[in-house]
Amino acid sequence: MPASRITWKFDARVTQVAADWGCDTAAFALANGSLRLVELARQEQNVSIGVPMHPSAILSLAAHPHGGFVTGGEDGTIRRLLPDGTVLEWAKHPNRWIETLIVAEDGRTFYVIGKTIQVLAADGGKLSELGPLPSTVSGLDLKGTVLAASHYNGITIWALDDTSIAPRVLVWKGSHLCVVLSPNLQYAATGMQDGEVHGWRLADGREMRMSGYPTKVRSINYTADSNWLATASSETVVIWPFDGKGPEGREPLEMLDGKGALVTKVACHPVSNMVACGFESGVLGMVDVKSKSGGLFPLSKRGPITALSWSRDGHHLLSGSDEGRAAIFSADPNEASA
Repeated sequence: MPASRITWKFDARVTQVAADWGCDTAAFALANGSLRLVELARQEQNVSIGVPMHPSAILSLAAHPHGGFVTGGEDGTIRRLLPDGTVLEWAKHPNRWIETLIVAEDGRTFYVIGKTIQVLAADGGKLSELGPLPSTVSGLDLKGTVLAASHYNGITIWALDDTSIAPRVLVWKGSHLCVVLSPNLQYAATGMQDGEVHGWRLADGREMRMSGYPTKVRSINYTADSNWLATASSETVVIWPFDGKGPEGREPLEMLDGKGALVTKVACHPVSNMVACGFESGVLGMVDVKSKSGGLFPLSKRGPITALSWSRDGHHLLSGSDEGRAAIFSADPNEASA
């Protein structure tokens, strides 16, 4: 469990959170267009620096491997915050919202515009465009050189290191809202509009249905060992087994009772079997899948948890809420990698 918890109250809703590539700085993206930066080594001093990034809400945020962050805004722009504090505008799409954005280990940025995925070089130059897909892209995930996009009636997967291979399309009728690839690249899973989680075994395309959610599923995440899939949108954290033959015919774990409040976000630790979650009641939860031990921590009394992310080294959990309250949970490095 975390050894410390430092909290803040910002002046706008927290839309996204991320730690930089070197795990030195935490960034909280706000609905007023600013980015609040916290130096993790000095977080106990409760000091944050505000950087104006967009004239309106920041909708997407990712760390850049060369330092700093990349953001997408309600104003239709992609902007880069350099380590020295300089803000660059990399792309502009008038009258479009940039809600989905990821950055690869080589620095390429992938972001969604309608039915297409735009690709920028590490320095922001336009590289290419993937698509158009059958419908608007709703989610992206990237593991190594494998990119997956969710959309209506299924997902599309690219092998980015071999452009001669045509993208693979896996079909399941319905509205897929988000997509994740397992770290071992054996499975892909999506959260769906109709209160289900759908999965595919990538070796043979075999499908798996995980149902019973009271509402649409917008947040799912695999544990670091790929053995479990944590899911939001229920009154508990529902965690499906993906070891062995997968979830077929097996019951999920259900942990951390929200007492009537639904889980809004899930985030799995990058090294251990710890799963973090946020509830619509403003409560944060953490549970260890192996030991089944965990706890709840109130963050906000007037709004749901809207953002949740671990630093790449697993030493820090960043969270934010609808009312602007934010927290960083930090663990001893030895505990975080246990």
